[in-house]
Amino acid sequence: MIKKLTPFNIIYIKITMSTIDVRITKYEAVSLLGRRARDIAEGSPITVKNPGTDDPHLIAEIERKNHTFPLKLIREYPDGSKKTLNPNMMIWPII
Repeated sequence: MIKKLTPFNIIYIKITMSTIDVRITKYEAVSLLGRRARDIAEGSPITVKNPGTDDPHLIAEIERKNHTFPLKLIREYPDGSKKTLNPNMMIWPII
């Protein structure tokens, strides 16, 4: 039995294809947090007020939790395409 494509099915397909880019892998998370901590240690301005610590790694984690993380994630796919993603709008792993 073959189903006809309706507008609802097409919208559903688009939604399921975009859910691939919702999660950050643990490798991407560690890389982003490490880069941000290095930037903070080198004097980059922080995006949270009164972090309560001077440790760059903790400040980067606080920025992530407050959704003010200033870096972007660029993913490269096997077909050669690249996609720039906002880590603040993604699901982070528990590290």
